[in-house]
Amino acid sequence: MGYFGLGYLTSSVIQVYVTRKRMKQGMGETSASSVRLGTIFGSISSSCSFAALSATPSLFAKGAGLVPALACLLACTHLVVELGIIIGLFLSWQLVVG
Repeated sequence: MGYFGLGYLTSSVIQVYVTRKRMKQGMGETSASSVRLGTIFGSISSSCSFAALSATPSLFAKGAGLVPALACLLACTHLVVELGIIIGLFLSWQLVVG
């Protein structure tokens, strides 16, 4: 239940405190800096994929470009990939697939 709360809190903070103008300036266009910013935000929220999942539509609705918003969403999953590698190395690939 706590992860859902963190996700909705992150989304609501974006909706309330980030202006459309500021979002357009930071992540409005598909450029290296806006994708980097989206990746940083996604990495910060990597411990909570619910936060990134609920924050991504908020970013897009506030004026972020599609590619930076998706970069944020995809960057949050790096923790799952790392855990899969560790589980595969120490336990088995069948457990990772399962």
